[in-house]
Amino acid sequence: MTSTTHPKNVLIKMIRFVIPIFFIAASIAAANFLYATRPLAQRGRPLIPPPLVETMTVTAANHFVTLEAMGTVIPSRSITLKSRVGGFVQEKSKKLIPGGLFNKGEVMIRLEPADFLLDVDQQKAALAKRHAELRLEMGKQEVAREEVKILQNSSRRSLSNSDLALREPQLAQIKADIAAAQTDLSRATLALERTVIKAPFNCMVMAVNVEPGSQISSQDPLASLSGTDDYWVEATLPTDQLKWVDIPLKNHGIGSPARIITPGNPPRPGHVIRLLGTLGKETRLATLLITIEDPLGLRDQAPPLLLDSYVRIRIQGAELSHVIALPRDVVRDGDQVWCAGADQKLVIKPIETIWRDAHRIFVSGGLEPDDNIIVSDMASPVAGMAIRVKNQNKADIDVKMPSPLPGESREAQEATDDRSALK
Repeated sequence: MTSTTHPKNVLIKMIRFVIPIFFIAASIAAANFLYATRPLAQRGRPLIPPPLVETMTVTAANHFVTLEAMGTVIPSRSITLKSRVGGFVQEKSKKLIPGGLFNKGEVMIRLEPADFLLDVDQQKAALAKRHAELRLEMGKQEVAREEVKILQNSSRRSLSNSDLALREPQLAQIKADIAAAQTDLSRATLALERTVIKAPFNCMVMAVNVEPGSQISSQDPLASLSGTDDYWVEATLPTDQLKWVDIPLKNHGIGSPARIITPGNPPRPGHVIRLLGTLGKETRLATLLITIEDPLGLRDQAPPLLLDSYVRIRIQGAELSHVIALPRDVVRDGDQVWCAGADQKLVIKPIETIWRDAHRIFVSGGLEPDDNIIVSDMASPVAGMAIRVKNQNKADIDVKMPSPLPGESREAQEATDDRSALK
């Protein structure tokens, strides 16, 4: 029995030994095959594509200098209303309250006229008395002429002082008294007219100091009034910017146009009218006066402009001829721009600037028309480096321009390509 089972055990042991060796050999052969047929990576620097940039095309044109300033709204006409005569306040207009509006010539206050009517009647009676005296004197003149005529005929000689005999001084005295009486009557009539106090100009009531029933004198302040036809804005500017502003040198005329900007309201047009003769004590800035017509919107229904408002002003200055206007953010390092050359290479050009404002830089030299200005940012720009230009024109760039000032065309404004919005 032992001899019959021994070969089977030997065979099983051999199979258990050979099969693992076969699998190990097969694995080694497969690994050698995969290693021999592996793909080989070539050594070298990775290819980095040139930076993709956006450009804008510039052209030379005429542009206006725009000056930014701050200012305060003040009244152009402001008075303290007083009466020319004293008296008892009989009536006050219902509109005579703070904020009330009056047109020129509207009645504001009426004084009791009784005393003034009596004065007028008295002066009329005095004048009538003088006229009666004149008629009596004219009769005496006739008698005197007849007496002088009889005396000259009887004496057959002329009188040396005939003017006294003819009562010429008496007649002159009466005529002078009549003139004085007429003057007194005119003065009394004028005082009667002044019992009706009227608005001296189109105005707004700022304060009221009188009520019906009060007794006033010619020195008492009745109300404070401010004109409504126009307001002034005191705008401050650095002195080195005054050369760009057209300032009238005579007593009449208007200068550079301006726009007054208040939060939440459309800009109001105005004009420079004067330059004040002193600098601000603290700011050391020059002060311009800018006039604004119809500030309360009484004619055009515009939002009212309030006195003492702190406003922003944009003044249209002198015109610059044949310059290129660039957004401030495309100018690098103060006086350089990046351009895309025809060979897709970066070109760094120095520029000559003639004026800078909050949004634009006006270039007078260093650029050529139709230069492609790069508006994108690059990390490490080097002149001559390769670049890729994105197909983009000026209309694709988000350029927000302030609306043009009076006298500046929309085309000229758009040519500046200002990428900054007025905030």
